[in-house]
Amino acid sequence: DSVNAYVSHHSNGRYPKLSPDRGNVIFASSMHGYAFSLESFAAQYLDQLDFDVEEEEDAFGSFKNHGGLGRNLTPEAFAKRLWGNAYLDPKTRTFQRRSNECAPDPVTGLSPKRTFVQFVLEPLYKMYTLCLGEPEKDVEKAFRSLGVLLGKEHLRSSARPLMRVVFRKYFGTSTGFVDTIVQHVPSPAAAAKGKVARCYSGPLSSRVVE
Repeated sequence: DSVNAYVSHHSNGRYPKLSPDRGNVIFASSMHGYAFSLESFAAQYLDQLDFDVEEEEDAFGSFKNHGGLGRNLTPEAFAKRLWGNAYLDPKTRTFQRRSNECAPDPVTGLSPKRTFVQFVLEPLYKMYTLCLGEPEKDVEKAFRSLGVLLGKEHLRSSARPLMRVVFRKYFGTSTGFVDTIVQHVPSPAAAAKGKVARCYSGPLSSRVVE
């Protein structure tokens, strides 16, 4: 909210609100080599789902199986439900605005967590945890279930190089960053007129402006 207030004040309201569910916010780590938007993460997540297996807990919880998500859920629709007050009811497999409207988790008996925590933060935390201290065999098996194949030289490296390899292999190229730029940053040709009007001190009718 403070960032949006600052941007709105200094741009006189010209720029839209920044919010992950609008697709104009990127989650990134230059140290560990990844960048994603909610939509690119949703697409990556849905690509990993396997609707032909029974739901069962693995190193990444519902990361590999369908985790209660429907077959017809699109990345765009899923991304809009990954931010704010959104909860996935484990019984009805529908999204709700309040956790008290959902059935308790059948394993823990607790109310479900926000979808951003359940589907984004917790899997990321588990990836970090595996890289930081789990046995090589467990690390290799867990990441193989996500399609991330690690060689012995990777598994025996220290935590930071291992993280960079894992995240680079899992997220691939930073398509979320590129897509966000294309969708939300005006092209030079489209932005030139407004930039000249703000920065050029001469007459706007001159040939220089044209």
